Amino acid sequence: MRRTVGSCVPLRYIGDIHTSGKYDLFGYCPVDMTKKKVSCPVEVTLGVIAGRWKVMIIHQLLEGTKRFNRLQRELSGITHRTLAKQLREMEEAGLVERRDYKEIPPRVEYRLSPFGLTLKDILWSMHVWAEKYGHRIPRQSIVAGAAGSHGRALSRR
Repeated sequence: MRRTVGSCVPLRYIGDIHTSGKYDLFGYCPVDMTKKKVSCPVEVTLGVIAGRWKVMIIHQLLEGTKRFNRLQRELSGITHRTLAKQLREMEEAGLVERRDYKEIPPRVEYRLSPFGLTLKDILWSMHVWAEKYGHRIPRQSIVAGAAGSHGRALSRR
């Protein structure tokens, strides 16, 4: 028996088995979504750049190597915790390289890896599409913050 709750996450009924204690009020336990098979190559790309901040972080790092605090300033609205988490995920995926200088006070720099630089053309295509067709989309349909608050255009470089 399967059902969906609010966030459209499939859940599986597991009855009276109480192993993890992570059940909702109705006795349902979330299915491990990491086992989902990708059915389309576009899903892979979206999985890599999904989220409110990853594309903007990549955009900032396309300009060159940056320190953590500078990234946080330029991505106005992102919290320290969120930026650290996003950078960690991107580093684990091989998109970002982190250089720790082992100094006090700490100095850490981030840059796109050669693999991360392969996303440049995708971002450029998204930029061109938005310039060409963005006027057709009602303002209320555009996710707040997705376009970035700094207003800088993506350069082809």
